[in-house]
Order: sequence, then C-alpha cells, then structure tokens
Amino acid sequence: MKYGIYCSYWENEWGDLIQHIEKDKRLGSDILKAACSDFHNQPEKYIHTNQEKAEKNGTILTGGYGPCSEHNTRSPDPTVVSNTFRFYKVYLTKRME
Repeated sequence: MKYGIYCSYWENEWGDLIQHIEKDKRLGSDILKAACSDFHNQPEKYIHTNQEKAEKNGTILTGGYGPCSEHNTRSPDPTVVSNTFRFYKVYLTKRME
C-alpha cells in the first residue's frame, strides 16, 4: 500500500508544488497530489522540474482539478459546456506532447 497527501495540506492558498516534495517524503509519504488547475498557465519547465524532483525523492506525483464555474460540463449554458470541452482538449493535448 502507498500513502499520500494532498499538497494543500501544507497551504492556506495554492502554492508552489516543488517546495513540498522533499518534506512530504521525509514524513514517509509516497504520493503527493497537486492542485493542477493552473498547470496550463505554467511554463513547460515547471512541469519537468517538479517531475525530476519527485523522481529524485521517489515520490509519485498526481494531480487533481476541481473545475471552476467556467469549466462546468453540466452548465445549462451550451457555450460554457463547449468552452469546457475545448479547454480540456487543449490542456490534455498540450500535456501529452
């Protein structure tokens, strides 16, 4: 079994993920879950730097995203729904490159 923690445990506001990787491992955690709602706004280097740091520490990174109202797939507004699917398509495509 692996144990993990959500990085928001350490924060009052969403903060930088990398500062928690070593601390998380020292406390015995195997997994660190990050809020990734703004990852699409981060430079590619941000993602790679966090991944490299996690690998050096033997930490598995996971991400979670609680969508904002602009990304509500169940919105009664068809424009919001359409924009939401466009957002996810662009976001996921960019991350898989």
